[in-house]
Amino acid sequence: MAVGFGVTRPWFEGRRGTELPVADLFGGVTRDTASLLTSLAAPIAVAGLVSLYGLLLSRGLARVGGVLLVAVSLGWVAQAREVVSLGSLESGVWNTVCGSLLVLVGAATARRS
Repeated sequence: MAVGFGVTRPWFEGRRGTELPVADLFGGVTRDTASLLTSLAAPIAVAGLVSLYGLLLSRGLARVGGVLLVAVSLGWVAQAREVVSLGSLESGVWNTVCGSLLVLVGAATARRS
């Protein structure tokens, strides 16, 4: 839930995760904007659905989703660090990063049913 909430909150210069291009993960953070389907919300939504499906059916799949969530969120933070200081990143980033880490911990500690 924190991951989904974080994507809709401001991340950088008042822009939400739904406005930041996926390309920022690979080429560095830019000031470009993106549509919902080409924004960071898309890979985070896919990884979140994989995590949720995995928590319901398979711990291994939940771990994969958790790793993907952490990779996307921390990957963006690593790219942003080259452009701005970490202190200037806004609440949405930290909600997403912490939520991703919680999903990973939950997947690792979940009991088999």
